[in-house]
Amino acid sequence: MRDNASAFARRMREAISHQAGRDGSAFVSHRTEADMALMQWHGPKEVIIHRPILGPAHEHQRERMLVCRECSSSVAYPCRTLRMAAAPYRFDYPGHRAEWL
Repeated sequence: MRDNASAFARRMREAISHQAGRDGSAFVSHRTEADMALMQWHGPKEVIIHRPILGPAHEHQRERMLVCRECSSSVAYPCRTLRMAAAPYRFDYPGHRAEWL
């Protein structure tokens, strides 16, 4: 859980820095700055979810999960916003994982 989130964040920061250093245009500069802001805004937060356990006692199992602190969805981190921001970087920077799309 945390390993995937750390790997995603590290790879995104590296890919953004790599892209920012390739082209001196204003567009690339602003785009990479915006992507870094998205990374901070849509950072991970840990939540505890309760999953029902089948059986007569109606018990619940607690499970820790990382979600986006901005989106607050029940979808595991990284959120859709960050996955969309990360997608173009997969072409020019190695290490993008299929689960990040």
